[in-house]
This record gives sequence, C-alpha cells and structure tokens, in this order.
Amino acid sequence: MDASLVKDADSVVAWSRLVLRGPDAVTFLDGQWSQVVPNEGGAPVDGALLHPDGTVVSAPRAERLAGDAVALDVPSESAEVTESRLRRFRLRVAVEFEWAPCPSPPYATRAAQVDLGAPGASEFAVGAVPQAFGEQFVSTRVSFTKGCFTGQELVGRLDARGGSAPFRLVRLRVPTLEALAAWEESWQTEAQRRSQITTVVRSDTGVSALALAHRTVSLEVMGGTGEWL
Repeated sequence: MDASLVKDADSVVAWSRLVLRGPDAVTFLDGQWSQVVPNEGGAPVDGALLHPDGTVVSAPRAERLAGDAVALDVPSESAEVTESRLRRFRLRVAVEFEWAPCPSPPYATRAAQVDLGAPGASEFAVGAVPQAFGEQFVSTRVSFTKGCFTGQELVGRLDARGGSAPFRLVRLRVPTLEALAAWEESWQTEAQRRSQITTVVRSDTGVSALALAHRTVSLEVMGGTGEWL
C-alpha cells in the first residue's frame, strides 16, 4: 500500500467555487453536466462532469446565482481538472469563468469524506463511470431524463441494460494499517490486482479507507468490515 495515501482524520479538505457567468452560462452547463441545472433560488444540486467516454472528471455541487450565473463547488484538488474539462467544450458561447471561495462545503475533513462514502479526486483519477461509485452516487448525481450531456451515451446505455461496473467503490474500517495492507495482499487474480486503495484515514480508533475494488474481491478484512457503496 502506498504510504503517501495515509492522512490524519482531521486532515482538511479545501473547497473552491467556480462561477460561470454570461448569457450562455446556464445552457452551456446544461449540456456538460449530468444533472438538471437548478433554478434561481432553488436548492443546490449534486451532479458530475464526465469525459466523452463516460468516466467521471469531478462531482461538483451546483447552485444557481442571480442573473445568468451558476456556481460549481468542488474540492480544490479537483479544481484544475474541472475548469480544464469545461474549457475544452466552451466553443462559441458567451461564458466566463472565475474562482471564488466556497461558502458551505459538503464536508471539511478527510474523515468526513470517508464516513460519507464520497468519492473525490483520488477515486475519480482511476477513470471509472458513475456506476462504479454506487447506486446513491448515480441516483443523486445523474439524470437519465434531462436530455443530452457530454458522456451520457455510455452511462445511459449501461443503465438501460442493467449493467454493473467491474470495479466498485468500497469503504473499509480496520484496526490497523497492517490489516488494510493484508486485504490488498489478498488480491490474487489479474483483475483483482487492478483494484486500487485510493483514500486512507488514520485515527486513534483505527483506519478507514475508500477503494475501487474489482467485484470479485472479498470484503472480509482482518478485524474489520468492508462494504460496497
């Protein structure tokens, strides 16, 4: 296991807000984002930005601001890839980008992220479709009725066929780092060895972690528990 993954439970997760402004901001985001853009004054909505092949770039929370502006809140470690992904498709539209502080982050520490089972930059870096991050992720962040958006084709086809992703998000709770390493060492097949532990949090009471694991991996862990998310 990569020791650089290990963070203290109170390790801070910084957040940033990308504001899209201009007469085309809402329609532009609607074609790029996996959820319905909220109305002005409406509650923020969780969604995702996908690559054209359907894999997840980041999972922003969108809030409609006054006028023609929309804000996307993302962990700061996903800020660069989020802006880069949007700029890639900003063609002949009147939209400007600006960064601002995020006023109300969904979670503030690495331990809270794992407790929520919320995939972040490390999980998305694996290159997986939304279905890999669990039913709750798909049901809250992907609309199959809103119309076309970038990356929709593969994700929609997988949903229509009732397919499942070969790798799935897992949350583990074990007493020690050694127990987590032993779970990783139990991966035997070539497919299982492509699994990845992505986030590890250490506290006085034990270790918790997120991983993208092949569906054939056993979740029996030494002295702990594992669950598919």
